Amino acid sequence: MLNSPLNIEEIKQAIAFDQPFLSVAELKECFCISGKFVVAPSADDAASGAIDQFEVSILVSKKFPQREPMVFETGDRIPREIDRHCYTNGACCTGVWEEWLAKNVRPNIGEFLEGPVRNFFLSQIYFEVHDRWPFGERSHGDAGIFEACVDILGVKNDQRLIRRYLRVLAGGRPKGHWQCPCGSQKPLRHCHRNELIALHAKIPSFLALQLFNKLKVKKCVKRKQK
Repeated sequence: MLNSPLNIEEIKQAIAFDQPFLSVAELKECFCISGKFVVAPSADDAASGAIDQFEVSILVSKKFPQREPMVFETGDRIPREIDRHCYTNGACCTGVWEEWLAKNVRPNIGEFLEGPVRNFFLSQIYFEVHDRWPFGERSHGDAGIFEACVDILGVKNDQRLIRRYLRVLAGGRPKGHWQCPCGSQKPLRHCHRNELIALHAKIPSFLALQLFNKLKVKKCVKRKQK
């Protein structure tokens, strides 16, 4: 999961064939990928079989994949509204970042472009014609994060339960004397220890902590608003 630092040559290689109309520039703390993003029927025919294309600017941190890239649609093609998963500044919601990381053993920039980014714009094209999303969609905000946690943790959509699981996973390799997060009040060695160890292999501590902090911050904000 913890790849070596991203460099500009890696990005150039990722876009050279599949995205011939994109270019990359190196900035102080990130790389800026900009130009026309080609949406093709498959990743193998981007140069000749384009369905459509979008003007984009993608800011990729040099700490990728620990930091989530920021994708902007710059051609005003997509309405700036939450139900189209596009914010007022053109920022695109390509999914729950931690969910994508958990499902990719060695995530790289090429997989990000041909996965979440391509699927986002392909979904927008489909929505323009059919007024519905081809792959389904996550709820907005923290509800969508909880839905993603249900998928990657394999538990029911219970917010307290999910937070308990994330708290345990954020603490490092699960130990037998820890209390099981399932709610049984039993120590892990007599409950879901094997399941938690398997989850820890898929969801490293830093990733669980990111998810836990996201949900913790949102919860605190809601309390202050009451």
